Amino acid sequence: MSYGCDWDGCNNISLAEYLPESFQITINQSILSSELLNGQLPAQHCYSCSACINELTAVLCKQDPCTNGICYIDQIHSYLVTPTNNCTYNFFSNCGTFSISTQIPSIRVRATYYLDLPQEKQLEINEVELKCTKDYCNSIQTVELLKGQIQTTIILHPDFQPSRLSSTTTTTEVSVSVLTTTTTTEVSVSVSTTTTSGSISNRLYPIIYLIVFLIVKLL
Repeated sequence: MSYGCDWDGCNNISLAEYLPESFQITINQSILSSELLNGQLPAQHCYSCSACINELTAVLCKQDPCTNGICYIDQIHSYLVTPTNNCTYNFFSNCGTFSISTQIPSIRVRATYYLDLPQEKQLEINEVELKCTKDYCNSIQTVELLKGQIQTTIILHPDFQPSRLSSTTTTTEVSVSVLTTTTTTEVSVSVSTTTTSGSISNRLYPIIYLIVFLIVKLL
C-alpha cells in the first residue's frame, strides 16, 4: 500500500502502522470461485485478444484452445489519456501455461482512493489482472462483473486527512460602463477565489491518495 500527500511533514513514518487497516478491498470468495474456477482445473479454452474499445458488445476475441493451460487477462485503465489508450476498456488476454507452483488461478486488483475528492469520484480501479481455469473466463465482461462486486472498507486515521496552510481569500472586482445615446449601462463582475484548509489541491489531479493491491490466490 502507498500513501501520497502534498503538505509539509504529511509523510510521517508513524503513519505506516495505520496503512494496512486504512483501506481494504475484497470480493466475495464464492463469486470468484464461480467466475474463475467453476470446478475446472486446468483450462482447455481461452480468449485471445488485444483491444482498446468503448463498447463491450464490440469485443471480437479469438476462441483458442488452451490445452491444460490457464487463461489470462490484464485490464489497465489510465486516467491520463494518450492516442493509444483513448478508450473505456483497454486490455490484453491470452492462454498461458498452467503450473501449480507458479501459475495458479488468482486475481490482482490495483485501486486508488483519493481522500479529498467528492465521494462519487474517490475510488479508481486502475488495473485488474485475472488468471483463471474456467473455460473462456478471461473475457472483459468477467473483469467488469468482478469490478462491480468490489467491496471497500475505509477506516482513516485523522493524520491522513488534509492539513494545508491557513485559508486565504482573493477577490477581484471589475466594473465596465457602456455609454449609448440614451442610457448608461453598468456591468459589475465579481470573481472570488478561496483556498481553505483541507480543500482540494489546485491541480488537475489531487495527490492525496492511498493505493492498495488486492491479491487473491484461489488454490
